[in-house]
Amino acid sequence: RKYEPIAVIQDWGLDFCLGNTIKYISRAGRKTSATLTDIEKELQDLEKAKFYLEYKINELKAKSQ
Repeated sequence: RKYEPIAVIQDWGLDFCLGNTIKYISRAGRKTSATLTDIEKELQDLEKAKFYLEYKINELKAKSQ
């Protein structure tokens, strides 16, 4: 990797939710698991990224109301 996710998260000053979104997107398809297939693990990471992004969106929507 040219850029480590933690360095990007810190450089961009991302909060917890957006930082986790970046982390899970960046590792999707790269991590291996003894119990999950590659596709299952990639989907799991992308679902986690989606969760944190949706959480942040809902948080912002609640603040804007």
